[in-house]
Amino acid sequence: YGADFTLTATPSRPIVGTLKDARTGEPLADAEVRSDRFSGSTFVGMGSLRTRSDSKGRFRLMGMPKGKENQILVVPNDEQPYFLHTAKVPDAPGMTPVMVEVALQRGIWIEGKVTEKTTGKPVAGAWLHYLPFLSNTFAQANQEFGKDMLGGIGFQNRYLSKADGSFRLVGLPGRAIVGADVW
Repeated sequence: YGADFTLTATPSRPIVGTLKDARTGEPLADAEVRSDRFSGSTFVGMGSLRTRSDSKGRFRLMGMPKGKENQILVVPNDEQPYFLHTAKVPDAPGMTPVMVEVALQRGIWIEGKVTEKTTGKPVAGAWLHYLPFLSNTFAQANQEFGKDMLGGIGFQNRYLSKADGSFRLVGLPGRAIVGADVW
């Protein structure tokens, strides 16, 4: 006595493009490109579709619906000191692949260790956050940070402390707060 179910799927079109360093124009290989927002949805962080850039920074993401307000998220690999970047996907007429060119901003590595205050023991799995001060001129000049200086804060699982409490995350010169959340 199962219920009837009908799903009418919307057409999909490939999203193709390249990832590069915003300053040098050099291609970024082995960075992940994820679906972040689907057309017609108010949910963000929809990373169910994923692909990686090749040695020339090229990528091809399949499965996102045709329509307005599609958005992708670029997540550099753990050896690339670049900030996360969201990019809107244009909705051109037709069903041919849509092009998205993404230029990522390079940062600097910030390294440290998360420990339990009373015992001094390392804390594994803490979520790390980089929050520049509003007065930080390096962040003011960086496309990843808006007026609130919350670049990438919504994407929580990129930077986690290791078993020994050590961490490394991308930041900028100038004043900032490095925070850790432990659940």
